[in-house]
Amino acid sequence: MQMRHFLKLPLLVLALAACAGATVYRVGPDEEYSRISEVAPRLRAGDVVEVTGDITDSFRVTASGSAVNPITIRGITRVENGRIVRPKVSIEPHANTLVLSRGDWLIFEGLAFDGKDGGFEGRTSGLRHDGDFLTLRNCSFRYFSHRAISSAPEAGSIKIEFCEFDSNGRAPHRHIVDIWSFTSGSTMTVEHCWFRDGTGGALLRSRATRNVIRYNWFENPYITCLSVVGPMEWQGQEDSYDHLYPMHTDIVGNVFFQGWSPGTLYAVMMLGGEEERTPGTEGDFHIAHNLFVSTRTRTKAMPADQPPAVHLRVFGNVDRVIAYNNVFLEYGACETGVYISGVTWDTPRTRAFQQRRGHGEPVVEGANNWVSAKSTGIPEGFLNTLSGINPHFVDLVNFDFRPTRDSPLAGTGAWPLPEGRIVELVPEYEPQRGIPADLSPRRRRRAVPPSIGPFEAAE
Repeated sequence: MQMRHFLKLPLLVLALAACAGATVYRVGPDEEYSRISEVAPRLRAGDVVEVTGDITDSFRVTASGSAVNPITIRGITRVENGRIVRPKVSIEPHANTLVLSRGDWLIFEGLAFDGKDGGFEGRTSGLRHDGDFLTLRNCSFRYFSHRAISSAPEAGSIKIEFCEFDSNGRAPHRHIVDIWSFTSGSTMTVEHCWFRDGTGGALLRSRATRNVIRYNWFENPYITCLSVVGPMEWQGQEDSYDHLYPMHTDIVGNVFFQGWSPGTLYAVMMLGGEEERTPGTEGDFHIAHNLFVSTRTRTKAMPADQPPAVHLRVFGNVDRVIAYNNVFLEYGACETGVYISGVTWDTPRTRAFQQRRGHGEPVVEGANNWVSAKSTGIPEGFLNTLSGINPHFVDLVNFDFRPTRDSPLAGTGAWPLPEGRIVELVPEYEPQRGIPADLSPRRRRRAVPPSIGPFEAAE
């Protein structure tokens, strides 16, 4: 397995870089500089910007760091009552985008980005990623009506870790985090994040060529928790996208809680294609040790032959969907579908994809998934499927989804697991509903065989 790795730089390395000639700029209400935009044009590889208090700004970073000497813009945080308090960076009243990140090897950490009071006609975007090897760590994004994070198709790899997203998006289809990357080999990595209470679209949508989505908590989307789809191909330029296919995704150890938003909830997760210009990914989806919770009930407007909700919806050109050790739970819902394969679009790429494979349907397989007893749409390729009414979590109502000792999930997972396309499918950590104050991931207890779902059962 190959992955374009980011270099994790501890504060000691940053300090050494500063001693070697890099500059540390302090920005805040009581500092020499009151805005990041005042120092952004001066930044060079290895430089550090420390934000010491709340500011209002709109800025761009065009300089690039390097793997050894990234450019770092970080807030000086503190912990109060067990929660991280980050310096707030609010968007200017007449700006549309708070941060334009156009350089390579940039790090933003420890900042609370806020879009509540800015934007033209109420349209605000948090951060736009136009470079390569961007890291966002320990940041929060709130009240961005357009997108909290977006990227240009030319952008490269991005890593988002220990970040929280709350009350972003615009109904119906402005997604919260919306990553486009048509750069061959680029990877979107999202780990240890908390997405909640979306006000439009998907909590996370990606068009990146490689995706790693691990140890996150998704809760209350407007439409869907996660959408991973292919590139949008413009008419007459289809051949220019050939180098992007197949596009692969590993989804490991997450919680996907559908919730009760006012949006048009249907699928908890949407994979593959969206429309004729986005006919699919042509790759593999490895889905292991996740918890899917569907909450939607049937209404009179729904067709009788269609489930009121579905956990996995796959449209367009997808090669394989492989699912191990997942929990598909109905919570106040009825007859939720586990999997549905829907529309394909008659395009030259679709016809070529079907000709290579001999058919257009994804290969769907897996083992040792637990499903609610009334679930429909269980793929024939799912082996050793367990079903029941109650998976016996510690406290379902209060979001404690750890299996109890007597849970049917305890010690019943498939083992050993194959490798994913990019990362291992055996989870090393567990998701958390919130960002830990010390930024330490919660290690999952090692058990053989493992428990089904993202949490290991108590000993």
